[in-house]
Amino acid sequence: MPNPKPLNPRHTFESFVAAPTNEHALQTAKAVASGEARKVTTFCGPTSTGKTHLLHAIVRVLNDEQPTLEVRFITAEDFVNAMREATHRGNIEGFRRGVRKIDALLVDDVQFLQTRRWAQGEFLHTLTVLSSDQDKIIVISSKLEPDELTFDESLRDVLISGSVAILEPLDFRAKLAILRTKAADVEFVLPEDVGSALASNERFSFGHILGIFTTLVARCTALSQTANVAMLDRIIENLAPTVSVSKISRIVSKHFGMSVDGLRTRSNSPTIVFPRQIAMYLAAEAGFSASEIGRELAKDRTTVLHSIQKIEEDAKRDQRLHDLLVSFSEQIDS
Repeated sequence: MPNPKPLNPRHTFESFVAAPTNEHALQTAKAVASGEARKVTTFCGPTSTGKTHLLHAIVRVLNDEQPTLEVRFITAEDFVNAMREATHRGNIEGFRRGVRKIDALLVDDVQFLQTRRWAQGEFLHTLTVLSSDQDKIIVISSKLEPDELTFDESLRDVLISGSVAILEPLDFRAKLAILRTKAADVEFVLPEDVGSALASNERFSFGHILGIFTTLVARCTALSQTANVAMLDRIIENLAPTVSVSKISRIVSKHFGMSVDGLRTRSNSPTIVFPRQIAMYLAAEAGFSASEIGRELAKDRTTVLHSIQKIEEDAKRDQRLHDLLVSFSEQIDS
């Protein structure tokens, strides 16, 4: 198994800003940390709703109160990389033996496995082995709810049958409270109007808002100035657009010399279906659910899931398609 990720020292239960949108998740996390929850527990919600914060807090309590436990906090990408390396070395059984020694496994961003179907079987094996021991602790975070993940049915069923705690998007008051907490952490004076402008911004995800806040702090520190709304507006104006299914659709349609509306048509012509399937795959890779992708591209969830799987399988055999997907991903992230 990969080495554990370092913990953010500020990610504790005490520093977690409780709100109606996350109270159930907070109490579930505390139950896991105290040993009351002994089954697969999944925390799910959009970016920057506090999933990773809660996982760090659980690890911290387990390390402090049960120091003899073998606790491992990793990302799903770490899991895939470690499994791939073990496979290449012909030591997959050694990998599995390492898994069995873990007392508490916490895996962040499990939606990463959506487009790595070859890794889903091993991840299912891991969950099955650990959950067979009632003393083991398994905690997972995901941007999507278990039934929205494009996983093999058996793996999805394991997550659905466990405990699921949903963190809803933060409301204005929760966002403002978090911004004030972060400002206090770095001894930064956050004027009321600036904090309100940030917390009420609907253009960006809260993760982007926190990034804007960090930029604002750096700008004010460098200029020895107090933050104001005009300065905030200038920072926002210079930001690149965020990733969305619409942005992905525009990039793909432009490459294939067609309109975005063309991707949404009912046509089953190969010249339409192939670009649409690529757009769906890339959107899933970016963390969007099958339902979100289907709404944007006017297709049902089953069609979206089939398209994602087809492109994934084709890319394994077609180097040109693989390279094209890499190129699209670079454009999306730019």
